[in-house]
Amino acid sequence: MLTENLFDEILMRPVRDYGVNELRIVSGFASDSLARLHIERLKRLKSSVSVEPIVGMTHLQGIEESFHNGFCKLSDDQDLEFSCKYLNDSSPDHSKIYCWLKKGVPKIGFVGSANYSITGFLTKQKETMVVCDAEAANKYYQSVLKRSVNCSAKTAHDLININVSGKLEYPRIESRCQTDLL
Repeated sequence: MLTENLFDEILMRPVRDYGVNELRIVSGFASDSLARLHIERLKRLKSSVSVEPIVGMTHLQGIEESFHNGFCKLSDDQDLEFSCKYLNDSSPDHSKIYCWLKKGVPKIGFVGSANYSITGFLTKQKETMVVCDAEAANKYYQSVLKRSVNCSAKTAHDLININVSGKLEYPRIESRCQTDLL
């Protein structure tokens, strides 16, 4: 189980050690600041790597406008191989799956608790990740991809709650007392 240096172990080392060139991600939450930093570090390796995150909790909880604008800017930059998508259905996805491919062939996968965000990879918050079957990780990514929309698509604003206030509004969830469930 991986618990230390997750940024390097999950996001950088596979490029150095295995020569992979595509990263497919399903993450409940994500930040454009981690994506920018990740891309900058990949460029230092002088590797051409495609990064393709799908943010899974956007339909239910929305996404802050600053994150959305940052993802759009990265996705629209012709010099980068970055494409961010948002899950676009009523079944939110809180998974954290990272699948590295080499020329379209899955090579190594990771699953665990780290969102594709600064908090998930670069703070003292404890996160755990484990190596998983790369084929299964890619298959899962493909299933989520079918239910997602590109962040830069004109329809994204109509389909996803882009929160302009800086504070996400969470849906009200009715709860019952434990004794009511007996």
